[in-house]
Amino acid sequence: MAWKDAIELILISNHVGTDLNTPRSTYRIILDEPPYQCRTYGYIGQGFRVKIGLTTEVEIPLDMLENCYLQATNNRNIYNNAIFGSQYERQKINHPCHVHVVGKIFQVAGVAETIDNNNYLIVV
Repeated sequence: MAWKDAIELILISNHVGTDLNTPRSTYRIILDEPPYQCRTYGYIGQGFRVKIGLTTEVEIPLDMLENCYLQATNNRNIYNNAIFGSQYERQKINHPCHVHVVGKIFQVAGVAETIDNNNYLIVV
């Protein structure tokens, strides 16, 4: 699936209130969606703001989703911790849940399926 098709599915499937929890999490809910402007880590651009704990949130810019998606397609269509960390090491260290938030955004949109607790398969 081309990125232009994937982003279209992501934007029509992920909205405020969407549950992004994994079997081991309980708080991951989308709080804001594009045109929300991401600003942490020097981000400039639209994206999602996601609750990850009682008082903690992360921002997921659309260009992060694109970078992760494209890297996964070059990794036998597997998105995981290594793919995320290769591009966003600081974010992974500060909040490792970024990895699953991105994966769940992909999964909710139908552009990825969960393989196991640590890997997502990009649907082509």
